[in-house]
Amino acid sequence: GRALILSSDRTSPTRLWPDLWILDILKDHLEQVTKTPSIKEFLPSWRPDGKQVAFLSMDMNAPPSWRIVILDLENRQSREIAGEHILFSRLAWRRDGQEIAFISDGTGRPELWIMDQVGGHSRPLTHDGGDKEHPSWCPDGKWIAFASQREGSWDIWIIHPDGTGLQRLTTSPSMDTQPDCSPDGRSLVFTSDRAGNQDIWIIRMNGGL
Repeated sequence: GRALILSSDRTSPTRLWPDLWILDILKDHLEQVTKTPSIKEFLPSWRPDGKQVAFLSMDMNAPPSWRIVILDLENRQSREIAGEHILFSRLAWRRDGQEIAFISDGTGRPELWIMDQVGGHSRPLTHDGGDKEHPSWCPDGKWIAFASQREGSWDIWIIHPDGTGLQRLTTSPSMDTQPDCSPDGRSLVFTSDRAGNQDIWIIRMNGGL
């Protein structure tokens, strides 16, 4: 909890090619960890053990396509684990670092998927075709939270990693997005404009604000 990883274009002469940086909060030190001209790097997500980072990457000299890349922070080597049908949304690690949840239109529609961290196997968890974003793997590994527009409005949903147990937690006509599980796995925090402004709300996993 002493460092942040972020995407920034601060060294890009055209302000178009973000790289990844690590901010040491205690030392107030910012370190550049990637330097990739003509490649955009966004939405870094730290593996729970802190040894690797998964992020979205797009090579602007190739046909436009988001790729999922994992960077080893010890040797600074990166490897691509997925390169087709990836949609721009947060990546979420399972607590043991063995799987990643993401959004893909690999079935022709935007769905929630999970993939093992070596990129050898992936599978969709949802099959409804509604827009989705921002998966969040809960600490106990039993649930993945995400935002979906499958019923018309953006709401918060949860599902088991085997694709069972789909539940809708919010039913507001407002825009409820960006869920994140609490450390004890009992609650979710999310953003919503239900009160007129984009504010932060908390809901229990068993429902109820």
